[in-house]
Amino acid sequence: SLSWFKKAYEISTTLDDDYIVVNSLNMLGLAFSTNQNYEEARKYFNLVLEHEYRMVSKTKYLAKAYHNIANTYLSENNFDLAEANFQKALIHKEERRKVSEIFITKLDMANMYFLSGDLDKASEYGNDCVAYFNDLRNTPNNYKLFSLLRKIEFKKGEFILSDKYANRYELENQKFIDRQSELIQIRDQFKMDILTTSYFSELNREKLIAQLWDAVYYILLFIFIGFA
Repeated sequence: SLSWFKKAYEISTTLDDDYIVVNSLNMLGLAFSTNQNYEEARKYFNLVLEHEYRMVSKTKYLAKAYHNIANTYLSENNFDLAEANFQKALIHKEERRKVSEIFITKLDMANMYFLSGDLDKASEYGNDCVAYFNDLRNTPNNYKLFSLLRKIEFKKGEFILSDKYANRYELENQKFIDRQSELIQIRDQFKMDILTTSYFSELNREKLIAQLWDAVYYILLFIFIGFA
């Protein structure tokens, strides 16, 4: 995947295509992060920061780059640099006022403070995320917030709150499973509808072909009679 991202980046620079340039750089950084090559990942994220923006939102991609840089430092347990870059990402995201983007950064910051042992800040950022939750899609990446809050409050000794968040996590998880089951049923019904339509379309096609051959035979018969 690295070779393809590099090729996309090289081609996009010749076309001056801002969108593909910054997304290729971002994906290169994420690929190196997945490989745990954090130094190389930061090199590409910094190229996103240095890019001269012409056609796409500079604020959006600066926010992404700072957030991703922060996560590389978090993976190395460098909490100070992780916090500094998360804060920069948050400034740009709050400027854009997109709830889903702010949520992602604050959730990762809550996790960072939990790992660093600053439970009060972890709780503060986690509760900020709760305020945004109802405006988001119900996905495992989003409702894991309640699992994190359960762990934070348990470590603080707030067992009633911890139990509350454990129940909320279970509730949101069940909602997600129910919704997936519903979507699977819709998909299966759609497949059956397509198969049924295809089956009857095939029957009608064969019937039409038979009728056409009958017509051809009758026409030939009338021509033969006419000649006779």
